[in-house]
Amino acid sequence: MKFKILSLLFVSFILLTNSLQAQSNMGSTNVTTSKKNTFKIGPTNLFANTILLGYERSISPKASIQLFGGFTLNQPKSGYYEEIKGFSGELQIRYYLKPSKNLNGFFVAPFFKYESLNFTNLDLTKMDNNYGYNNYPYNTGNTSPVTITIDEASSTYYNGGIIFGYQLIVADVFVIDVYAGGGMKYTDKNGGYPANGKDDFGSYIRYNQLFETGIAPKIGLRIGTYF
Repeated sequence: MKFKILSLLFVSFILLTNSLQAQSNMGSTNVTTSKKNTFKIGPTNLFANTILLGYERSISPKASIQLFGGFTLNQPKSGYYEEIKGFSGELQIRYYLKPSKNLNGFFVAPFFKYESLNFTNLDLTKMDNNYGYNNYPYNTGNTSPVTITIDEASSTYYNGGIIFGYQLIVADVFVIDVYAGGGMKYTDKNGGYPANGKDDFGSYIRYNQLFETGIAPKIGLRIGTYF
């Protein structure tokens, strides 16, 4: 089933790219074409412990292909251990409406995103300092070891839709990219669930997004260089 979906998306991508290139060739050719690339980062994603890097390539005076890759790693917090890690990839096919130069101006773009994430939580409040943190299992000196609950889950999600935005080239060197839109998100819950057996994380409400399926908004800010 997954193979059929990915195959359909790939074929759609090829057809759409050819269509955009044909439309661009029929349009105005009075566009600066000396530079055709951008390299961008997602500065706001750093607040979500994610490094996001992207590359965009002009394929015609009015169209481009953009690829993004991301890596997420959340560090342990005080009082308990929780980790979220994973990776993502995103494809955008951009059509610039009235560009003054390559990759500059208002645009509309269909997108497809894939992301795989893993979550682990270990409640350290159940541990006593007297047990010794360098030994496992933690033992009081009695015959019964301490029981520690670990919540684990993982998910893979597919997100596709359309965005609208504006990309500004500054001094023919820097790029500012802002967009908003949305689409559908499907989540494949391919991992375990918390020890309470529920299909959510209860107090870890901010991680429920790992398991949501439905309509998902999309907002982005990217900065980088134009070359």
